[in-house]
Amino acid sequence: VCEAGRGQVKAFDVETGQAVLTWGGLAVPSGVVAAGQQLFVASAGSHAVFARDLRCEEAVRVVAGQPGTAGNMKSDDCGDGGPATSARLYSPMALAFDAADQLLVADAYNGRVRSVSNGIIQTIAGADQSAPRGNRGQATEINIGQPRGIAVAPDGPFVATTPGMIWQLRAGEMCPTAGTWVDGCNGSEGDATDMRLNVPHGVAFFAGGLAIADSDNHRVCCGRPAKSPPTCGAARRQGRPSKWTCDSRTGRSMASLRSTRRLPGFESMIYQTWAAIDCRFVAQVHAESAQEGSTADFDDHFPSHSLRTFGQLLAYATRGLPLAGHWGS
Repeated sequence: VCEAGRGQVKAFDVETGQAVLTWGGLAVPSGVVAAGQQLFVASAGSHAVFARDLRCEEAVRVVAGQPGTAGNMKSDDCGDGGPATSARLYSPMALAFDAADQLLVADAYNGRVRSVSNGIIQTIAGADQSAPRGNRGQATEINIGQPRGIAVAPDGPFVATTPGMIWQLRAGEMCPTAGTWVDGCNGSEGDATDMRLNVPHGVAFFAGGLAIADSDNHRVCCGRPAKSPPTCGAARRQGRPSKWTCDSRTGRSMASLRSTRRLPGFESMIYQTWAAIDCRFVAQVHAESAQEGSTADFDDHFPSHSLRTFGQLLAYATRGLPLAGHWGS
């Protein structure tokens, strides 16, 4: 779990809930992912990705970026095609591993999603942010905004960007799946691509569904496939808009989740507000396993600033374990 304000990351035993490691001295840690005994952290303040062996407290290494040096994709390629440790990142905010064991980095202010494989870095999505904003197209040719969250699904990663958009990368193409280019919160029902999000920071894929940390709307949205989902874009063309709720006061409600081998575009998904959020502090969070027809229940309200770690916290919550924390000083 990233504690950005305290400059540290804590690792917990998922069986006991006890902290087993505290990694301090980080500048605004914003994303974390584990692979085996390796823990990877995106440090937005250092413009770098670090890793350490959980078995050895001193073995810290740079995986990508030049600590303390920010990139600027407007003027150069910031190291694409070369060693990841020679590249220049600009406030990386999220990490994930894909099916090919490539490390994916949400390089927020460079406006890119980048991959690191065998020490080499490449841009796999995003383009110069001075370019016109895209709605769909070749992944490396359109402006997707600032990526802030990544979740890997069987058929390609989902990316949360600001202004409020959720994209999926499929076969080299970026497909918008939820949101618009305008931050906000609109009506109670409608087409998923008319849904307004407000600075989404995190996404998490699980059990055939997708959860969105809609940070500045103080809510978590959960989507699931419709019973007979069309392919991406087909819902609008066929005049079958999806439904989703946009009421942060809805409280304890969550859509049942349906398992699927392939998650279709969000135009064909049903949305509900999973949890109403306000600025009160949370004492403990519980959730049942994400199975067919299950529900999730939050004991209290989740503060918006903590949603930036939602993708990591969800892994604990969906196993039915309590998550405890005091989000104050």
